Amino acid sequence: FADMGDIQTALDRVDEVFAKISETPDLRFVMSTGDVVEFGRTSEYALFQEQLAELDIPFFSTVGNHELTIDAKRWRTRFGPFSVHFRFKGVDISYVDSADATLDDALYERLDSWLEAGKGRIHIFGTHFPPLDPVGLRNAGFRSRNEAVALLRKLSVAEVDLTLYGHVHSLYDFDNAGIPAFISGGGGALPERLDGIGRHFLRLEVSPIDETHAVDVIEVD
Repeated sequence: FADMGDIQTALDRVDEVFAKISETPDLRFVMSTGDVVEFGRTSEYALFQEQLAELDIPFFSTVGNHELTIDAKRWRTRFGPFSVHFRFKGVDISYVDSADATLDDALYERLDSWLEAGKGRIHIFGTHFPPLDPVGLRNAGFRSRNEAVALLRKLSVAEVDLTLYGHVHSLYDFDNAGIPAFISGGGGALPERLDGIGRHFLRLEVSPIDETHAVDVIEVD
């Protein structure tokens, strides 16, 4: 499957990203870490739905902070829950709402049940904000470092295999709490300056039989 995030002001040309995804062999669906729009205007959501026509596979997404700008209910009305969990071919996938740089208490209850259900399986966790910013100087993580550490400990104890984040408009490959992690914010939003990272998405190949996963970066520009 593909993972991407942070389209925002590039919504009018995200069809180019979707076309590249559709050209990539063997992808079954797309997961998004949010910020598909800039302000959450009705017109933006309408355009986003038009652009989705370029995809020939399903698109699932949690929300980012930009979906909260005007009225978060517009997302729920059009697309449903802010957090999504499902099992596909023996792999558990959980993408949860951290759009306010925190997780709601009620969401933690649901996450606990998902983590319990995913024990003994490959489990991939995604959310918009990285709990802890791997660079640090930007403070682009959760509002509470205590919460961030507690969440990462929870994911580690549950033996989550991979964590995927957005929010930062670049590409980072790192570990958090011993779990492999990627930040992929290459959907087209204003990129980090001078980092040389353009539009991109991640291609993930997961084998529940071998209990392995591999991540490739697919460049669009």
